Amino acid sequence: MTAQMNDKFIFHRKGYALSAIEFPDKFLDIYSLGFKPTEFSTACWRGYIATFSVYKKNLVLKDLYTNNGNDLKNEAPKLNNKLPVISINEKWVKEEIKMKRREFTYNDINLLIPYTGSILIVRDFIRALYVHMGFQSPFKYKTVIQLTFDNGKLTSTKNISKIAKLVRENKFKTTERNYDDDISMLKWIDDCFDLSYEKKAKELTDGG
Repeated sequence: MTAQMNDKFIFHRKGYALSAIEFPDKFLDIYSLGFKPTEFSTACWRGYIATFSVYKKNLVLKDLYTNNGNDLKNEAPKLNNKLPVISINEKWVKEEIKMKRREFTYNDINLLIPYTGSILIVRDFIRALYVHMGFQSPFKYKTVIQLTFDNGKLTSTKNISKIAKLVRENKFKTTERNYDDDISMLKWIDDCFDLSYEKKAKELTDGG
């Protein structure tokens, strides 16, 4: 298993990682946008990396890097009336894959995301807490900010870095990978790849 690449978030002109989403199934559905992505590598099983931001107090999809799998018939759709730059990743050594694999890079599309709920954005990762599995937990970052939206409109901002620090200090009195059997280990693996508040941020948001 491999650590996964987080989506990015630009907030007040600073770069963050998107670490947890209160309602992941209502946030961004890549398939509804017309894509059928396949994995880029073991570090990106989803097959896409997005950059979000707050534009005029609205949550928007700013940039998107994805693919159309290996199907030439799956054309690149327009996003907010913009087409992507299309490329072929030369790392794919087999010619038959190069002919089919197309990668799409969308920049500055500012597509409105009508999401209602909260998210956590993070920065200043503590390298000593790195786990080579899934998405890193938000308490492993020094800076943690909770953003809340109503139908895509930013309604509140809360810095919960101090809560993250308290959770971090309490968490590592024992090891994070505290499992006694195969079932517990499988649950831990599943939790690592989940971005929901329930799996990634319950302690932070309950305290926030």
